Amino acid sequence: MPRFPDFVRNPRNRLALSCQFTDDIEGYLFDGEDGAQVALWTCHADRASKEHAHVFDEYVLVIEGRCTVVVEGQRVELGPGQEFVVPKGARQSMEVTAGTRTLHVFGGRRATRESFLSSSASADDATSPVARAVRTYIQASGERDAATREKLLRACFAERGRFVTRSRVLTGPAQVDAMIARFLADPEVLGFRLTSAVDAAGTTFRYGSRVERRDGTSAEFFDAGEIDADGRIVTLLVFTGPLADVQ
Repeated sequence: MPRFPDFVRNPRNRLALSCQFTDDIEGYLFDGEDGAQVALWTCHADRASKEHAHVFDEYVLVIEGRCTVVVEGQRVELGPGQEFVVPKGARQSMEVTAGTRTLHVFGGRRATRESFLSSSASADDATSPVARAVRTYIQASGERDAATREKLLRACFAERGRFVTRSRVLTGPAQVDAMIARFLADPEVLGFRLTSAVDAAGTTFRYGSRVERRDGTSAEFFDAGEIDADGRIVTLLVFTGPLADVQ
């Protein structure tokens, strides 16, 4: 079988590019009742993933092709039918050859789908300016290549756009880029991911996200904002932690 069957490659299950650490791969995502996730990936060119880590174990099975798993500097070569478990917290990367297909089972929520807009959004909303701006910003938030991240932010964040928290205000893509660079440079940070659908309507949007750390702790965020007439984020309000209960 040269590729996964059509029902697996349903566009509704397509894995969001912002959640992938490797270029030129095509992924599809499925969820378990316990919070675990299964991803099926096809690599279209020889590629190596960015180094990263997870707060849960990862099971890897090679279906076709070759995959080299690099865990804490140790290389493990895998061929068709061979499997490996990457322990939680371990720094890892993978090298794959063109045509490689792999199955991954994650012991926690690893990613989100490309169709992350809320179920109430129409098909037109998925390609609206606000949806494109949010998609690009989320991709930039996890992008470790400085040149790529700068390009993404300039495409989605207005020159006078404001990134607002309770303690500070950042203005423009350059300041936001510097903040993201410091965040990604922290060796204790595993990464950033969505924890909700993105609700986009008109020029406004909102979504939930989480920053995960090597020690197993995490920080929850709720973001809301608006784009301008050029389709760039002009306001992003960032709230940390859950709201207090009504007394």
